[in-house]
Amino acid sequence: KSVAGKPFLLSFRFLLVKFKPDMYFYGSTLLLRSFLLTLVPVALQDAGAQIMMMCAFLLLFSLLQSSTKPWRSVIANGVDSICSVLMVLLLVSGSLATQSGVETSEEVLSVISILVMSSLILIVAGSLAFAMCVVLMNRRPKFSWFICHHKAAAAAQARLLKILLQQADRKDRVFIDSDDLKDLDELFNIVKSDVANFVTYLTGDTLRRPCVRAK
Repeated sequence: KSVAGKPFLLSFRFLLVKFKPDMYFYGSTLLLRSFLLTLVPVALQDAGAQIMMMCAFLLLFSLLQSSTKPWRSVIANGVDSICSVLMVLLLVSGSLATQSGVETSEEVLSVISILVMSSLILIVAGSLAFAMCVVLMNRRPKFSWFICHHKAAAAAQARLLKILLQQADRKDRVFIDSDDLKDLDELFNIVKSDVANFVTYLTGDTLRRPCVRAK
């Protein structure tokens, strides 16, 4: 809201743009997790204690991530949770190898470690490949028409236009901005990438609405 707001957002875009607006601070949470994980080997000398603390930190931040779902993408939230669980499994398999009193076959530990590492690599590579396919594919927009209006002056006319467009071609999907105002972040994403034709009713108060100006 301040004059310095835009320069701040541009300067720290790498920390803010990947997360939902209400979870803008989650980049700092990831930095804190990385700091705590690297601090464990310095603070603790015993290998078993190190593994236990690292597992505790990973599970704690995984619980936080699962409950808040901070990433904009649903896939990113799922991949983050799965990778955290796989890293915990990798640490547990490593703890079995460090415990002298526990008899565990080295071949079994090797197989478990290889499976966990392979799963991590496949999940990360698969997620990147899927994201690239979504970006590179020339797919049809989700909505053929997006109608933007000021409800006080053009609500009935916008609704009539939607009905006429759907009657003209039943395959066309028409979206009126007032149909779903619960998640503005998702609404802006639809306007940005999932609309073929954008229609605006420029009545007297249309451009005075911040939400309409943003769209």
